[in-house]
Amino acid sequence: MLSFFYRYGLFLGLFFASFSSLLGQKSFPTLQELQLQPKAEAFLQTAIAQFDGQRYRQAILALEQAMQANEEGQLSDILFYYKALCYLELEEFEAAKNQLDTAISFVDNKAHYYYYRATALLQLGQNQAAYLELDKSLKLQANNPKAWLKKGLLLQQKQAYRQALMAYEQALSYQPNWSEALYYKGILLLQLGMAQKGCSCLEEAKNLGLDKAARAQSQYCQIKSN
Repeated sequence: MLSFFYRYGLFLGLFFASFSSLLGQKSFPTLQELQLQPKAEAFLQTAIAQFDGQRYRQAILALEQAMQANEEGQLSDILFYYKALCYLELEEFEAAKNQLDTAISFVDNKAHYYYYRATALLQLGQNQAAYLELDKSLKLQANNPKAWLKKGLLLQQKQAYRQALMAYEQALSYQPNWSEALYYKGILLLQLGMAQKGCSCLEEAKNLGLDKAARAQSQYCQIKSN
């Protein structure tokens, strides 16, 4: 039921392209598992419906009402986290970061909290801080390919090419047919002078339907006709 809160795409303006297709993790509790107080549950259900309808301001208001009804405080981190997702959708990244700061002050061992704080920090141009958050997230949950990809992009931006390549390979070890990871691995291999391997990655990404991989292959790879 909370699946609409799971998704969140990141537009990462580093140096190659956007990442609006990168999705978040899907490991959050259900309403039944939370054992909510009745009023808090009602407000949270309203917030979910508002989020589903892309009415993020109304979702925030409902979450604030849920916070007031959350008298015992057992849901505090979750409600602040959900507010952060709303602010991310609204592209209010400082507000999103502040909500995640508070969520983490209540519970500091949830990988997706650090993952999305990295998302907000990237949008705020705080790349080094975002890198540290991705590291924290991956230490708690190593099997997140999207975190590995973002870490690779930051490493590539810092010209730590070998480390970036390892990060892309980690992403692909968890999601082998991910066209975005194949694309960026291919671009990096071309930068490293490994043209055959790089073009092979671009070919795979193109065959998976990624248009920018087809454009890059046309631009950087010499295709021999039979």
